[in-house]
Amino acid sequence: FAGQLGVSRTTLRDGVRILVSEGALERRHGVGTFVTNNPLIHIHKGLETLTSTTEVIRKQGYEPGTSMNSWETMPAADHLAKIFGVVAGTSLIHFSRTRTANGIPVIHCEEYLLATTLKPEMINDQKSDWSLYKVLKDAHLEITSAVCKVIPVVADESLATHLKVPAHHPLLMLRQTHYATDQQPV
Repeated sequence: FAGQLGVSRTTLRDGVRILVSEGALERRHGVGTFVTNNPLIHIHKGLETLTSTTEVIRKQGYEPGTSMNSWETMPAADHLAKIFGVVAGTSLIHFSRTRTANGIPVIHCEEYLLATTLKPEMINDQKSDWSLYKVLKDAHLEITSAVCKVIPVVADESLATHLKVPAHHPLLMLRQTHYATDQQPV
């Protein structure tokens, strides 16, 4: 195969490895490597712009949606209280949702806001393709900056279920803190 493509065996192995990591190929130990039936969705957008995931998905030509959508009010754990600059136990709203592109899971979000940021009816009125950026803007709270850390992780059972990937599948986690015009964390 390497000869047919005019590349070295090392290059071919690297290409196969990348296609396996992207889900286009599947390796079965002792059997071989096979093309998967997984449709590949690629969203290409830099982290340098503040854009909602809804808009990123839409601008790539896909229909944004949400699956496994839930929210709850909860007390802030120590690490979240530190981010928000509040006392541990302060009420937060926790959103857990999986964003889809043409019905295919592409991003799983665990998002936190101070409970005083939004009224419950602003959350309950949202459709499946809702944008948290838009909801915040409608609440007269505009995001003006963010700090993002990109961390390589592997899918635990929960992420594997949400994103429909095998357990231990390599993923990138974006740990972001968004800030309003007054530089307060949102």
